[in-house]
Amino acid sequence: MSDRRNELFLLRQLVDQLALRDQRSSTPSAQSDTPDWQDGDDDALTPKEAGDYDHISLATLWRRVADGTYPKPYYPSPRTPRWRRGDLRRRREANRRLPQEAMELRRKAKLARLRVAAS
Repeated sequence: MSDRRNELFLLRQLVDQLALRDQRSSTPSAQSDTPDWQDGDDDALTPKEAGDYDHISLATLWRRVADGTYPKPYYPSPRTPRWRRGDLRRRREANRRLPQEAMELRRKAKLARLRVAAS
């Protein structure tokens, strides 16, 4: 039974790689213009790997997908959700705030809490 699971696991990895290769070949790309740090952007991550990438649990990952605050996965085959590392990286960069902006948001939240407590 263990050998069968290993074969299925390897087959799923192969399907993921072939799906990504097909997507890359069908879209025009500027390979020379991409920086080195973006080489792994097409890596297909499992739910566990995606959660580890953002340091969140599986339950939080699926809750955020349902909320719309996390990218939706693609399914190279049934019951095999995958995320592209590049999508997760772009989401992280889009949500990143400068220290000054973060401090202002914390101050506003604190003032709002104080107003609610005072009333």
